[in-house]
Amino acid sequence: MTQAELLGILRAALTAGGGYLVTSGVFTSAQWQDVVGAVLIVGGALWSYIQKKQAHAALVTAAKTQVATPATIASPITPQ
Repeated sequence: MTQAELLGILRAALTAGGGYLVTSGVFTSAQWQDVVGAVLIVGGALWSYIQKKQAHAALVTAAKTQVATPATIASPITPQ
């Protein structure tokens, strides 16, 4: 799944959950908007952190797997 798809699912879940909580009287509409905003901000920050950490790990792994090979020089004189 792409990031856009996951965020779309998250938004739909928050909307459904928020609708239930607002109609039940747990939150007012304004309070729920604040909760959703905070969740999206924290979620976005965590997502960014995880992506950067994974990219760094991939870079380190790629650097470790590269093996330097010594250069071979062909000699113009062949031993007899």
